[in-house]
This record gives sequence, C-alpha cells and structure tokens, in this order.
Amino acid sequence: LTPLPIFGSSPAQSPSSGHVYRTRLLPLLTTLRSLHPGHLPILLLLACTYHELGEYENSLAIGQEMLLINPNYVEAMCNMGTTARAMGQMDVAYEWWSRALSIQPLYWDAMVRLYFIISC
Repeated sequence: LTPLPIFGSSPAQSPSSGHVYRTRLLPLLTTLRSLHPGHLPILLLLACTYHELGEYENSLAIGQEMLLINPNYVEAMCNMGTTARAMGQMDVAYEWWSRALSIQPLYWDAMVRLYFIISC
C-alpha cells in the first residue's frame, strides 16, 4: 500500500498517497469491515485513513462507532482527540485525551498530546 512502487516506475509516475488510500486502502478496509463489523483494529485503521484523507467527520463517526462497541477504547478516544485538533477544536481534543488518560493513565499517545497542549 505504499504510494511508491517497490519495483518499476519512477517516483514521478507514482500515485499520491491520498490516491492510494482512496483507491486501494479504503476499499480493502470497508470490505474487511463488512466481514468483521465489530473488529476494533479494522475500525481504528478505517478512522485513521479517513483522518489522513481529511474526511474528519467520517473519522469521528467511526470513532463513535468504536466507543459503542467498547466505551473504554482509549485508542479511539485518542484518535478522536487528534481529529478534533485537526479541525481546530482544541477544547474537544483536550477532553478526549483527558478521558483516555482517566481510563488508562499511562497511555503514551494521550500523554504526549496533552503535554504539547499544556506546554504551548
């Protein structure tokens, strides 16, 4: 799923990562999701892919879906905080990361993100 071919064409002829995510990764993840609808790692990858493509509302919707399956899934909370930050919603991001840390106090991703909010 790399945007650059391992063998063959030059980087100038290679599709962008966004194109690869949209044409290869999203179809794969949506197929896997249909086969395993409650599998959190698949949903997490799908939410991350939507985030990377700038489809923040889709990313947040998948995050909410994950929390319906497991209300204590800190990975979903951290990703939702990251998406909120990308949308310029720093207060919402702070809340998601704080919530993740209240469940898992040593969750590294949330700790680092909160540190940068507090220190800036």
